[in-house]
Amino acid sequence: MAVEQITMLYDGKILKGNMLTYREEYVEATVEETVTLIVGDHIQMFYKGRSYDMRILQSRPHWVALFPATSELFQLTSKRVTEDDRRKTHRFNFESIAVIFDGQRHVFANTVDISRGGLGIVLSNSVISTNKFKMNINMNYQASLGCSEEWISFQFVVRNVMETQHGLRYGTEILHIGEKELNNMRYYIVSTQLQA
Repeated sequence: MAVEQITMLYDGKILKGNMLTYREEYVEATVEETVTLIVGDHIQMFYKGRSYDMRILQSRPHWVALFPATSELFQLTSKRVTEDDRRKTHRFNFESIAVIFDGQRHVFANTVDISRGGLGIVLSNSVISTNKFKMNINMNYQASLGCSEEWISFQFVVRNVMETQHGLRYGTEILHIGEKELNNMRYYIVSTQLQA
């Protein structure tokens, strides 16, 4: 892709930049002006005579990563979701390593997907048999997820469980996650989806 100019409107300021990447609605761009762009904030992008409502996924000096504000990705929150809403929401593939803490011990698990309703977490048969560990429905747990170079901490509750050939798959609801951690998780989701 040839480098193309874009204009952005952020916090009442007009910013000039060059689009570096545009793939499946994901945009990376340079920013000519020195300005602090807050991850998670809305930004208006103007490109080829059209206006796009975007959110900031990541930012560094003179660089920004954007994604459409209307994306289901920005519906991932730590707010409670009804059972009906949980079934209707889009699931993103989300493969990561999780360290789960039940108040007494830590065990490793794998995440398989994420939606507005929460995370799908699999405890392998070997973890279950070696550590004699299972999670209980309606119990709260602490976890950390490996996302690129960051570990994201959050609290969750188990809502359901089912057996799979690889172990037990738990449907969880995120009870608490910080805004910074949530934004890092969003960026990780988008970057891994684009690599697939």
